[in-house]
Amino acid sequence: MSAALSSLDRLAMERSMSIASQHGARLLFLHVISEHVPANLRERVAHAARQEIEAVIATACVVDRQSIDIQIEIGQSAEKIISTADQINADLIVFGMHQDAGIEDDNSETNFEKVVRFGHQPVLVVTDQESDRYDKVMIGADFSVYSRRALQATLSFVPGADLDIVHAFQVPFSAFMPGSETRDAFQEQHEADLREMVDREMELLVSSAAHYGCHLEAPRRIVKQGEPVAVLRDEVSNLRPDLLVLGTHGRVGLSHMLIGSVAEAILNQPPCDVLVVKAW
Repeated sequence: MSAALSSLDRLAMERSMSIASQHGARLLFLHVISEHVPANLRERVAHAARQEIEAVIATACVVDRQSIDIQIEIGQSAEKIISTADQINADLIVFGMHQDAGIEDDNSETNFEKVVRFGHQPVLVVTDQESDRYDKVMIGADFSVYSRRALQATLSFVPGADLDIVHAFQVPFSAFMPGSETRDAFQEQHEADLREMVDREMELLVSSAAHYGCHLEAPRRIVKQGEPVAVLRDEVSNLRPDLLVLGTHGRVGLSHMLIGSVAEAILNQPPCDVLVVKAW
């Protein structure tokens, strides 16, 4: 059984090293060997995996190698990822995923969904996009605790990034409304609600900005009428963010509310790196 890393595994490692370097964080590369691998082959597979990982680390030019650990485990991948992340009090879990593959076409589907459902850390999905910097970030917002947590995680993870916060709304019983003035008033109210939510979160976080060494600029707020999934897809296409941030409760997999259904759809064909954040 081969322990060879895929091109996307290598890309995820490189992105992880870049992020760790930017944040001055320690980094753990975890390789899980299936418990179905015969016992007499496990040591050989573990050795090969460690060599592959060390070879990728050796090519990195912006990393403190003393801050990187390698851990080889045997068992179920998702369970080992979750337990190890908890043991080291990890701030982030990183997965690799091809832009044209998605979770349904990849062997990591079950592992990814289990980690999102049962894990306690934000999960970063790394695609094969060229940029390794998150200068432009888009957040989906639905006024819930999930989107507020996503905003908080974004400001912690990529302080100083250029932020776009997108909210989509549908006018209930719009066919029965007498005219455009009513619809305009409804949109104005949603825009005011979004502004209030963002301003409130920004006020709570601005006091901690010095900790991250950044100045928090006011994000752009984009409010559009339409079916939420379609609106957010359109804005991803228009804005071309380096990172898309989505909130989910994770209790039943990816949420099938506003943000969850978008997360599920986008992760089937991720247009860029995606950060999935649980509220709890």
